[in-house]
Amino acid sequence: MTRKIMASLLVIAVTAMLIGLGTFAYFSDTETSTDNTFTAGTLTLQVDDVEQTVTAGWGDVDTDGLTFTVINVAPGSAGNDVWTVRNVGTIAGVLSLVVNNLEEVAGVDENADLAGALDVVLSVNGQTVYEGTLAEMPGTYTEDVEGNALPTLVNGEEVNVVLYWSIDGPDVGNEIQGDSVSFDITFTLDQVQPQP
Repeated sequence: MTRKIMASLLVIAVTAMLIGLGTFAYFSDTETSTDNTFTAGTLTLQVDDVEQTVTAGWGDVDTDGLTFTVINVAPGSAGNDVWTVRNVGTIAGVLSLVVNNLEEVAGVDENADLAGALDVVLSVNGQTVYEGTLAEMPGTYTEDVEGNALPTLVNGEEVNVVLYWSIDGPDVGNEIQGDSVSFDITFTLDQVQPQP
């Protein structure tokens, strides 16, 4: 009988030990992440007032914000217009330019010849985007003449967009007298696509 009692006590002791092991706890700690937020970034383009210089010949300068006006140009006149383009948003963007709405008005004769007589070079931070006459300039520009993409601007980054212009004296004469030409340049930043 002692054997049965001993066996029963052993079974009870082992069972109690197993129950005790099941309630044994290790250290633990809990932290909570609160106030989690998503906020959309911004893509904001800022174009500073145009700076204009007549570097040769004749021409009177008048700037008004982003618009420039050059009057009294003549053969031998040359100059440049500079816009500072800046990304003041929080998301990177790729710059592109659109030149459109070219309108010519005839002066002394019945032909509007000034756009064809104006030689222009459009550049972004020294990258030539277009070189030719103003008459042939309208279009969309996303790369330079060598096929390189226009710059990507991150927050706070800026570039200079420069329009150099000239009227070649020996090749241009009375046909441009009194002519005028106007056009628009649209500056755009498009969001850089995220890499997967």
